[in-house]
Amino acid sequence: MNSPMKLEGRICTVTRKRSPEGTSEYCVETGDDKSHFRDLTAEEQKKVLTWLYYNVLPAKAVLYGHTSYGMKHLLEDRTKIYMTNNQFKEAMLLCGFFPAVMDELNWNFRIRKSSPIFQRQVDGKQGLPMMGDPMDYSDRWSSK
Repeated sequence: MNSPMKLEGRICTVTRKRSPEGTSEYCVETGDDKSHFRDLTAEEQKKVLTWLYYNVLPAKAVLYGHTSYGMKHLLEDRTKIYMTNNQFKEAMLLCGFFPAVMDELNWNFRIRKSSPIFQRQVDGKQGLPMMGDPMDYSDRWSSK
């Protein structure tokens, strides 16, 4: 295994290691948050990475006002997978999204404001539903 790359800051530390298979693994440490993406089940990891792939679009400019903390809540609302801020940050790194400033509690990324994660869908939630997950229209079409 290659020697790990480590970036340290006052608030946040990021370590990247390469497995013998050549894949990257990121370890984010922020304060008391000791949870890591690898702590999720393999099924949850796949679901999170797939959802991010379809819902977050890259951009050249940093998008402020939508941080890792807020985005993790949008992901949880759609996927029903609870993640800590660290776990979400590690997932974003795995998807190729790096923070504008690493040494912050809540990260901002170079992503588009028009990304589906920020767009309200017909069921009232933000972000695209998972493939195969039916959207619930009952509240919209029921007579009251």
